[in-house]
Amino acid sequence: MSPTHGSVRSAARARRISRWSRSEHRPCSSTDLFTEREMTNTVVIIGSGMAGYNLARELRRSGSDRPIVVVCNDAGAAYLKPQLSNALSSGKSAEQLISQQASALAEQIGITIHPSTNVTRVDVASREVHCEAEAGPFSIGYADLVFATGARPNALAVEIDGSPWIRSVNHLEDFRALHERARTARAAVVVGAGLIGVELADDMAKHGLATHLISVDPMPLARLLPAAAQTYLRDCLTGNGIQFHGGTTVARITETSDGCANVLLTQGATLAADLIVIATGLSPRIDLATSAGLAVDRGIVTDEFLQTSNERVYAIGDCAAVQGQVQMFVAPLLQQARALAKTLAGERTSVRYQTTAIAVKSGSCPVRVVAPAPVTTGEWIADGIESGMQLRFVDDVGIVRGFAALGAASANTASLIKQLGTSMAERHA
Repeated sequence: MSPTHGSVRSAARARRISRWSRSEHRPCSSTDLFTEREMTNTVVIIGSGMAGYNLARELRRSGSDRPIVVVCNDAGAAYLKPQLSNALSSGKSAEQLISQQASALAEQIGITIHPSTNVTRVDVASREVHCEAEAGPFSIGYADLVFATGARPNALAVEIDGSPWIRSVNHLEDFRALHERARTARAAVVVGAGLIGVELADDMAKHGLATHLISVDPMPLARLLPAAAQTYLRDCLTGNGIQFHGGTTVARITETSDGCANVLLTQGATLAADLIVIATGLSPRIDLATSAGLAVDRGIVTDEFLQTSNERVYAIGDCAAVQGQVQMFVAPLLQQARALAKTLAGERTSVRYQTTAIAVKSGSCPVRVVAPAPVTTGEWIADGIESGMQLRFVDDVGIVRGFAALGAASANTASLIKQLGTSMAERHA
C-alpha cells in the first residue's frame, strides 16, 4: 500500500469515527459507525470527565487509530474540574470554564461521543454496553471497555426542613447553579474543611460572601497537614474573613420564610445562609461495575495495568482502586491515562506514579504537600523562612520523606520535591 493510499484511508476512517451524536437526534449505534472489523477493535469509555477524555487523547497521541466511543450522561463538554472550586471570585461563568464543546472535541481527535446518554447495563459476556438516550435504547459492542465514571459527593446525613439551597460542587452544572445563586447571596456555609471545602470557602469569601467553614475536625486539612500547618492555614483563612467552626458539624437545616436557611451546629450555634455547599468528600461510582459483576472494594478493583477482574475491562480515575489505592487527584489520573493508552495501543504498560505535590488552590494561603507514607515514623521539622510556612518530614534515620509548604513557601515546591529521599545530615554538611 502506498503512503498516499494509506493517508486517504486513514482520513476517511477518521471522518467516519468522528461523527457526534446529539441528544436531540437518534443516537448513533456502533453498527451505524463502524464496519464489522472495526467493531471488534472498538474502545468504549464510560465517562467524559478528565479521565475519559485524557485517555482518548493519549490513545490518539500513541498513534492508535482504534475506534473510540465515549458515552456520557451530560453534554460532553470538556472542562477542568479543579477550576470549579475557585472560579467564582474570578467572575467566570460555567460557559467560560468550557475548553471545548463535545462536537469540536470529537472532530479534533477522531472519536464518537454519545452525550446525554445513560448506561443502563454492561454485559461483559457479550461485550456490550446498553444505553438509554432521548431517542430510545441502543447498545454498543466493544473490544475493550474503560470505566471512567468518577466519584459522587458524599451526602450530608442531617434533618432538613423545607427545601433550602444545598449543593455539592462536583460538576459543571453544579457550578452553574452556584454561580447563579451567588449573584444575589450574602452568606454561605461550607460543610467540610478538606481540600475542596477550603478552596470553595476561600473562593466565596473573595467573592464577597460572609462565609462560614464547618469542620468535624478541630482544624482545616487536619487529615493532610501537620498540626502547625493546620493552625497556620486556619489563621490565613480567618484573616480572609472566613469564620471557621472546628470540632462540630451540622445537626439540622431549616428553610426560612425568605427562602434562605438556618444551619444549626452540634455545638449549639445557628448560622444564617443563602447557600449551603457540602464538601464532605467523594465516593467512587461503582454501581454499574458492581452490577456487571466486576470486583469492587473502595473502588473498582484493578491491578497495576488498570485491568479489572475482567480481562477486557479497565478502570481509571476517581472510580478506580488501583492495587488497593483510590487516588482522587489530577496527577495520578493523568499518569493512569498515559499508561492505559499504551496498553490499549498494544504495549502493555503498568502505571508508575511520579512524585507530585497535592495542591490546595487557596488565594489566602496556597498549600503544597507531599505526605509521608502512613507507616513512616519520624517528625515534622519547621524550616526558618521569612514568609509563609515550610516543614519537612524526616524519618527516624534522617531521610526527608515529605513536606508541607504554605503561603509564599509554596513557591519552593520544585526544590522540596528534589529533596525527597535525601539525608538531612548531607544537606547540612
